[in-house]
This record gives sequence, C-alpha cells and structure tokens, in this order.
Amino acid sequence: MKSHLHQGVLVCVAACLLAGGGCRRQAEHAERTSENHRNARRTPLVELYDKCKDSVVNIHMVEKVPTEDGFAYQGSWGSGWILHSAGYIITAEHVINAPGRHRVILPVAQDVIDAPRHRAILPAAQHFDCRVVVRYPSLDIALLKIERDEPFSAATLGRSDNVMVGELAGTIGNPTGLWNTFSVGIVTGLGRISGAADSYVYGMIQTDAGINHGNSGGPLLNALGEVIGVIDGIKSEAENIGFAIAIDQLRASFPDMISPEMRYGFILGLDVDTMTADAPVTSVVAGSPAAIAGFAVGDVITRVGEMDVGHGLDFYLALVDRSAGDELPITLTRNEQIIELSVTLDALALRPAAQQPESLTAGLKYEAFLGQWDELPDFDKLSPIRVGRIDAVTLPEVNEATVGIGLRMMGWLEVPVDGLYTFLLISDDGSRLFVGDTLLIDNDFLHMPQVKHGLIRLQAGMHPIMVEYFDGGGGKALGLSIEGPGLERQPVPPSMWFTEPLPEPPEIIDLPTTDLSDDSS
Repeated sequence: MKSHLHQGVLVCVAACLLAGGGCRRQAEHAERTSENHRNARRTPLVELYDKCKDSVVNIHMVEKVPTEDGFAYQGSWGSGWILHSAGYIITAEHVINAPGRHRVILPVAQDVIDAPRHRAILPAAQHFDCRVVVRYPSLDIALLKIERDEPFSAATLGRSDNVMVGELAGTIGNPTGLWNTFSVGIVTGLGRISGAADSYVYGMIQTDAGINHGNSGGPLLNALGEVIGVIDGIKSEAENIGFAIAIDQLRASFPDMISPEMRYGFILGLDVDTMTADAPVTSVVAGSPAAIAGFAVGDVITRVGEMDVGHGLDFYLALVDRSAGDELPITLTRNEQIIELSVTLDALALRPAAQQPESLTAGLKYEAFLGQWDELPDFDKLSPIRVGRIDAVTLPEVNEATVGIGLRMMGWLEVPVDGLYTFLLISDDGSRLFVGDTLLIDNDFLHMPQVKHGLIRLQAGMHPIMVEYFDGGGGKALGLSIEGPGLERQPVPPSMWFTEPLPEPPEIIDLPTTDLSDDSS
C-alpha cells in the first residue's frame, strides 16, 4: 500500500516539474515575443521621446491665498529644459512670474513593462527648490538653477537658422500638470511675431504640435532631438497654432542675458561665440585680466573651473556667481594643443554719483516734438512744441489719432544704496535710455510694444537720466521700470525722480489731435 502511494506521489511531483518547466518556457517565449513585438513598434518618434524626456522638467507654482474659511492653495504649471548638467534650466519668464513658491519636478524613469497588469502607475519624481538666476523679459526667458550631487541630463542644443517649414517638430512638457506629455507636429511657419507678457518677440517658430497651458518654457525639438526653440504660447483665437522662441535668438542674446561681469561685479575681458558647436574666443579686451593671462582670439574654451564647456552658452554659465578676486582656472585648446591658464578677476567699480544741482524739484522735464521718423532723430536739431514737467517716464496725454510724436525726458534719479540695478524700457516705437553719457538701453526701431533691459552698478546718490522716444504710427506705449537692492521690479516711482525747476511759466504748446503724417520737422 505504501509502495503504491509512494509511486503516486513521485508521478505527481514529476508531472508538476514537467508542467512547471513547460510554463517557464511558455512564459519566456511569451516575454520574448512581447519584447519583439514592442521593438517592432519602436518608431523614430519613440526614440525621440526616450532620447529627450530626461532633460525636460516640470515647474510647479503654489500660492497660499486667503479665503472666507482661512486659506487655500492654488497652483499653476509650466515647463522647462536642462541647459547644462550642473542644473541650469531654461524656461519662459512668464512661467516664473506666477506668484508663490516655485518648485522643479523631475520625473523618475519607470519600467512599465514589469508593472503588474491593471495596476495604476503613479509617476515617481524628484522635487527641487529652484533659484531664479536671470530674468530676461526681452525674450520672455528665465534661467533657473537646481542642485543635487549627481549631474543632470542636459538637452542637445540645435540651431534655428536652417529650420524648414514642414519638418517634424515635437515638444515635451507639462500641459495642465500632465507630466512629460509628448506631442508632435510640423513647423508651420517661420519669422512670426507674437505677444509675450507685456511686449512682442520677433522671429518666432510656428508649429501645430499640441501646445496647451503648462507647455510654456518647454523645448521645441527637431527630428534629431535638438532644441530649436522655447515654447512660448498659442494663438488663443485659433486652433493648432503655437509659437516658440527661436533658439538662435537665445544663443545670440545669451551674453547680454547673463551679463556676468556687470551682474556679479568683476572684470574678465573675454567674449566667446555662442552660435557655434564649441566655445571659441571672439575678443580679448586689451589690458584686461584675460589679456594679461595670455588668452587670444581663436582659443577654444573647454573648461572653466569645475564646469565642462561644450558650447559658448556653457562658458557664460560657468561665470555665474563668480566674484572679484577669484582665481579662475580655464582650460582651452590652441593649435590642437591643450593649454591651462589661470586668470584673477578684477573688481568692477560702481558708477559714481554725480554732483547734483543746488535746487531740484520732483519729476522730470520733458520736451515734445512733431515729425515722421523711422528711427530716433537728433532732438538737439529740432524745436520742441511743448516743454513741461511729468511725474514719471510715461506718455503725456496725447490723442491716439496724433501721428509722429517725439519725446525727450531729462532728470535725476536718486539711487538709495550702492548696488546692481536693472532697468526695463518698454516702448512702441523706438526708445533709448542714457545714464549720464552711457547708452544703457537701445530699443530704437519701428516695432510693436517691446521691452529691453540694461544692467548697471550705481553708487548711492543722484544720477543724470535721459529717455528718448518716438512714435511712428499705430499704438503708443512708453514706460521705465527698475529692479535693484531692496526694490522689486516696478515702474520707477515718482519719489525717485528729480529735475531742475522749469521757467515760470514753462513754454507749453498743445499737441494736435489730428493725423500729422504729412508734417515733418
């Protein structure tokens, strides 16, 4: 009896082992079949997403707002992409203009194939507090910085000078908070003009790739996975019309955007090309620390301090947060030889305050002119039709039908403390801002409302200011804002403006309220 029972058990065990082996072989075959099936569906678009997704970040803004029951949290979303593995991120400035706390969210890759069937897959993520390094309203661009011990996956920078209408265009972003949403379309237009915040940006790329609220700041990608633009907005009254700031605009503006010497108060005396695939030196200022250290035009920078430099934008990023007195090791190639130089950064002096006149009164003196111009005229050669005083840099009351107005405003700006000040001049059409004899902002051409910015380090006290403006027809806009130590960005307040008293009474001639397009001065 026991013998028969023992034999039966052995037979059952053997059967189970055989069945188990068969199940394993079937499972392995099914897995191989599934993987082969998946690989067969791995199109170039899948490859494009996989190549680029880790360099795209999500930006979340959370604001605490009061309610009848106490308070509540409300949030908004934006996108961005990693420019350098050290954690520098490009996004749209209007994204970080949203109030509240800003955090960068970087999704963590997951293998969805190994996940149990029918289980909800929630994205894992790393959350980072971010620092706003630079705000550049001229292009509606901002530069952020996040930190961690490991390097980040940086995007591949492309060019936009050879973008073709009809070529593939893709974007990865965060529409309405849906992380890493991938959308593709084509380039549907070039050289567009689109509104961004309070001004217009020129030379934009138009695409029909799906763009929604939350995509702003994300990358516009070509078929090679190169960033060719920065998503900036949509045409709300149409469908499938989105706009991206051309990457060449960012490349060309980057030295001005970072302005490391003025921003951080040191002198290096070295410029590099931001339009090429590497970082060649384009100029060395005579007598500067760079010249003394032995740099020459044509040198190709490959490393600054601890930061690798792949292209010209990396060079300027490597100068962020440097200070006067720093000894900076720089590696370069010259005639196919690797050379290491060391340069000590000099201090950049503050612009000294001027000796002010004995008697000053609040406001600015302005002169108004009539004429038709395509660029700012020499106002010294013209006779004003109105002279008066105004509280701030703005347009005097002028009938919108009046065409052909020129303005010159002069006064003294009282700076409260030593430090770096940023001025933002918005106009429609051309304008210029002088601090003393320094042309700080040149916004002089026929255009729709456009903002330009300039940085300057000022000593506390009075500084002579002059603003020039002309209107060539159409809309009219003029304003000047300031940002500096203890000053959030704001229109320059009337309390900071002073002028010499005007003759009593000042000469005043009313501006006509009809079209003056046939008149000239």
